Amino acid sequence: MILLGIDDTDTANSPGTNQIARRIVDALAPHVPCKMVVRHQLSHNPVIPCTSQNGSASLWFDANESHTEEIFETARGVLVANFVEGSDPGIAIAALVPQEVIDFGQSCKTAVHTQADARQIAARHGIRLEGLGGTEDGVIGALAAIGLATTRNDGRVVHLQGMSDRRGTIALAELQRLEIVVVDEASGGEITEGLVQLPKKLRPNLRSDRVVLFVEKSHHGWLAVKRD
Repeated sequence: MILLGIDDTDTANSPGTNQIARRIVDALAPHVPCKMVVRHQLSHNPVIPCTSQNGSASLWFDANESHTEEIFETARGVLVANFVEGSDPGIAIAALVPQEVIDFGQSCKTAVHTQADARQIAARHGIRLEGLGGTEDGVIGALAAIGLATTRNDGRVVHLQGMSDRRGTIALAELQRLEIVVVDEASGGEITEGLVQLPKKLRPNLRSDRVVLFVEKSHHGWLAVKRD
């Protein structure tokens, strides 16, 4: 598995990080398919500049290290092509993610870190980390993203092979086909039959190495619950 992290790719009036991630997925699709894209929520501390929610993204590629350069350069090209003034994009990539990077990612969910923190950690472990414009503060979230992805227990899945931006009502059978586990938030039990109403888009979570959609009972069946 190769993990790519991106952050701080947008402004209030430009395509968001999720959209940029999908452009990377599309650019690489003919050669290196992306398994999924996960959004990771970082600290809400007001001293941290962000467009809205301070989230970064990890892109997961079922590929060996021989594809690392192609993935990085293609993603880098997409980020550069979509750069807008006011954004501070960063990018990171790794096939093996050490514990220090995992700890850094976990810390970024509650604490404030600097570029120097991220760059020093990446340098110690030979992880390619690069800023691509503006202040380059995006290197912090980019490194955090691959650390959090490695836990396989963080974030919201915004792209999954076979999963479209479904809205409205979706059958449990279709979710099972996508290997999305549906869990009753109240009881923790797995739901295997029925229909799920999506308040917005289909956005399951990554929990314990499973793609999980949390739901709650409603008058019309099950209602999806948004969780970071």
